[in-house]
Amino acid sequence: MTLADVTRSRAAAATCTVVAAVTLTGGLAGCTKGRVDFHFKADGTLIEAAQRVAAPALSGTTLDGTTTSLAAYRGKVVVVNLWGSWCGPCRAEADGLGAASAALAPLGVQFLGIDVEDSTDNAKRFVTAHHLDFPQLVDDDGTLTARFTPLPTQGAPPITVVIDRQGRVVTRFVGETTGTKLETAVRAVAAETT
Repeated sequence: MTLADVTRSRAAAATCTVVAAVTLTGGLAGCTKGRVDFHFKADGTLIEAAQRVAAPALSGTTLDGTTTSLAAYRGKVVVVNLWGSWCGPCRAEADGLGAASAALAPLGVQFLGIDVEDSTDNAKRFVTAHHLDFPQLVDDDGTLTARFTPLPTQGAPPITVVIDRQGRVVTRFVGETTGTKLETAVRAVAAETT
């Protein structure tokens, strides 16, 4: 069984439990097939404001041993990147994400990583090597990853999700993305007035 199979199995088992728990906190609704309609179009295409759905609740321990949550960044545009040091496309996009994080910070943009089923040592080396100077939540068991149903998070990362200042999911990128493509979408969200 591959790591992707383990991730897929754990995430599928946790989906209804997680969706039910998030429903209680005002996040995702329903558990019919564990799916929420985020109204996604093509990668990087923004969802119209009236159709945006609240992002799932995310909180936990970071690689440096502190705690953080998505709610702590309300009022900022948040870019959530799911990755693993064992993932080739994650390695390929990491430098671009680090540069995009630095370039977009003055616009009120916060990046938040979710390290998926990784060893702490490998993850820390990855973050240092790619100059990822933003918080990295640890997701050893796939619980945080599963909260992004219906994204294809049961497969392998990377997946990047953009959340607006009101805490709603705006767009996503499945698979490796470039800093330039991501910056274009994030700058548009940062420029929104509602």
